[in-house]
Amino acid sequence: MNIRVHLQGIMGLICGLALLGSLVHAQKGEAATYYVATNGSDSNSGTEEQPFQTIARGVLDLSPGDILYVKNGTYTAWGRGMPSGASWDSPITIAAYPGHSPVIVKSAQDVITLHFIDTSYIVIDGFVIDGTSAVNGVKITYESSIAHHIRIQNSEIAYATVGIFVTPGSDGNEFINLQVHNNGTTDFDHGVYLTSSDNLVEGCSIHDNAGWGVHIYSGGSANNNIIRNNTIYNNGRSGSRGDGIFLSSGSGNQAYNNDVSGNIGGIRIDYGASNTYVGNNTVHGNPAFSIFIGGSSSNTLIESNNTDGQAIIDEGITTRILP
Repeated sequence: MNIRVHLQGIMGLICGLALLGSLVHAQKGEAATYYVATNGSDSNSGTEEQPFQTIARGVLDLSPGDILYVKNGTYTAWGRGMPSGASWDSPITIAAYPGHSPVIVKSAQDVITLHFIDTSYIVIDGFVIDGTSAVNGVKITYESSIAHHIRIQNSEIAYATVGIFVTPGSDGNEFINLQVHNNGTTDFDHGVYLTSSDNLVEGCSIHDNAGWGVHIYSGGSANNNIIRNNTIYNNGRSGSRGDGIFLSSGSGNQAYNNDVSGNIGGIRIDYGASNTYVGNNTVHGNPAFSIFIGGSSSNTLIESNNTDGQAIIDEGITTRILP
C-alpha cells in the first residue's frame, strides 16, 4: 500500500472522530453563565460585560445546569416564563452575584413576590425577597402542571402576609439558611406554611411572624417533611395563637435539633398526625406549652428534648416519650 495513501486514510479517520466528538459535545451542551445588572439592557448578550437588565429576560436563555448571576439592585421576578432544570445535579440556578444582595419585589400586577408555576429543579440563592404588599413572599404551586423541587437558600423573606406557602402536590422543596420574619398580621399568617410532602426546612431563622413559625397542615397529604437545625422564636406576634412548629394531618413528619423559644406555644403535634418524630430540640419560654400531642395524633415519638422543666402534654394515641 502506498504510504501516503495510508497516512491520508489515518488522518481522515482521526479528523472524522474529532468531528464526531465535537458534534456529540455540541449536542450535549455545556453549562452557561449569564448576568443581570440594573445598568444592563435586555438587548444585550447577557455576558458580564454586557448584562441583561431584568431577571425576566435573563431566565429565557437558561437550560439545565446554567447559572444566572444577579448584581445589586431591585428587581421584579420573571412572571410565568421560568424553564425547568433536569435534576438536583443539573438545576437552573438564579444567584446573587458574589458579594451582592439583590432585592426582589412583586410587580404591580402580581400579588406574590416570587411565584413558581409549572417548573422544577430551580435554585434561588442569596436574595432579599421583599413581600411588602404581597400575599406570599414565595409561593410554590401549579397551573397546568405542578411546580416542585424548588430550593431557596441563603436568602431573606419578610413583610408578606405569608412568608412561604407551598400548595398540595408541590413536593420535594428545600428551604435552607433563610431568614423568614415579620410576615402577617393575624394568626392565620405564618412564616412557613407547607401543605405538601418531602420538604426540608433547615438552618433557618424563623421569627416574629404573626401566626405560626412553621405550619404543616393539609388533610393527610403533608407527609415526610423535615424541620431541623432551625432557630424559631417570637412567633404568634398577633397575640392570639402561634406555635413555633406545628406538625399535623400527615404521616412521617419530623422536627429535630431545633431551638424553639418565645412563641405562644412550642411544638404541637395534632389533627390526625401519625408516625411523627420530635427529638433533640431545645424548647423554652413558650408560655402555652413546650410540646403538645393532641388526641387525634398517633404513634408519636418524643425523644431527648430539653423543655427547660416545662411538662410535655400528651393526649395522643400510643405516644412514646423517651428521656
